[in-house]
Amino acid sequence: MTFALSLLFLLMIFSLSFFVLIYGGKTVTNAYSPVLGIQKAFFNVYLPLVLLTPVTAGVKLTEGIPPITIHLAVLIPILLAFFTHIIQYWKFSFLDILVILYVFSGSTSVYLNDGYWPAQSHLFQSIIHILFPYILSKILIDPMHQSVAFAKRFVLIMLINGPIMLLEFLTGYNVDFHFFWKFFQDVPIGFSPTRFGFSRANGPFNHTILAGIVIIIAHRLNRWVELLKSWKSPHYPFSSILSEGRFIRYALIIMLLMTLSRGPMVGAIFGSILFALCMHKKDSFGFALKLLLGFATLYGIYFVISSIASTNEKFYSEEGDWADIGTFIYRSNLLAIYEPTILEHPFFGWGIEHIPIIHPYDSTDNLYIYLALIYGLVGLTLFLVIALWVITRLFWKAAKKNLATPRSLLAYTLACTYLAILITFGTVWMDSQLTIIIFIFIGWCEGFLLANEEKPSSSFQKSR
Repeated sequence: MTFALSLLFLLMIFSLSFFVLIYGGKTVTNAYSPVLGIQKAFFNVYLPLVLLTPVTAGVKLTEGIPPITIHLAVLIPILLAFFTHIIQYWKFSFLDILVILYVFSGSTSVYLNDGYWPAQSHLFQSIIHILFPYILSKILIDPMHQSVAFAKRFVLIMLINGPIMLLEFLTGYNVDFHFFWKFFQDVPIGFSPTRFGFSRANGPFNHTILAGIVIIIAHRLNRWVELLKSWKSPHYPFSSILSEGRFIRYALIIMLLMTLSRGPMVGAIFGSILFALCMHKKDSFGFALKLLLGFATLYGIYFVISSIASTNEKFYSEEGDWADIGTFIYRSNLLAIYEPTILEHPFFGWGIEHIPIIHPYDSTDNLYIYLALIYGLVGLTLFLVIALWVITRLFWKAAKKNLATPRSLLAYTLACTYLAILITFGTVWMDSQLTIIIFIFIGWCEGFLLANEEKPSSSFQKSR
């Protein structure tokens, strides 16, 4: 019965995507625009489902074939239309090569260590979670002058997770996981881990730090939209004090605090300081010092409270659990512990199924060490080169323009957000759901860097 419900649910998602693709493409003159239909399906169906549904919500049909998830079901109609109508307008770039190499380096690692069938499944998942989101966002967002619309949509969708995370924070009950578990048995259920007597809220994401990273992206995008004054001006008492953009900013900060995760908080602070420096070039040193002292004070208070609130004075207990205060030391020791293991298989790592576990460091809470373990230094290098190539060009593009222009502000926003994400990756791995979001973000950056800034291309105009 559950299997039939799962298939029915996936069929409904597929139909919804197809419906928006067809009827969303109708213009004011009742003509059909495939580009408009694809864009609306991507913005209004695919993006919300990625941000609001667990990545494990899917069904496995048979061995050797990857599970069909909600994220795949919604993507199939969009991809079919995309490769039929839009792919001819693709602008090839060097980053495309890097992303493709990253996808195949990971699958090569799995093939060498785990065998053919795991490698086939891994390649399929990588194409769905990395390559296709990158391809779609590269051409559907900035080249079609939809950066502001995409940023606002991303922020508003994340706000939907706010009440859900608040309930989880107060009660430990995760509405997302319990709802989707009724249709998909692979969705984990249970109560969230606690800290300071409260549950660490993660919403539809597999971990609180993963949720924190997505909130960081939403927060930085909201600040950009605020600076552009693109939120509607509210008309109510005290609207000058609490505008729409400011309300969203505070709501996202509260959501980040409800994760009770220090890694995303540090990443958010770093991104905010760096962006503020970019906005205050004349007195950057003095301004940076004030910001740093302020944020250091706030974080110091948080760290002291966490130290006092920790019920376990030892960093590692006899039961095998790390105390809250010991997580920083745990992560700082990971490289020293796992370095010899990494160097045993330096080029293509250990694959997915043969990762050596060194007790008590069972969880590799550092993406860079994790990538070096599973994909080897080849995969890790490609991941870092992609980041360096994108961030360097974003800062270069921003520096060439007037600071007050929307394009310059967007370049700084994307670069600072990317760096904040990289900082936070030092405390967590990257699961499939976050992988989709990150490569949507990377595709957006590349589309922005390549786009004609004056008007959409004539090819797009004709197809629309």
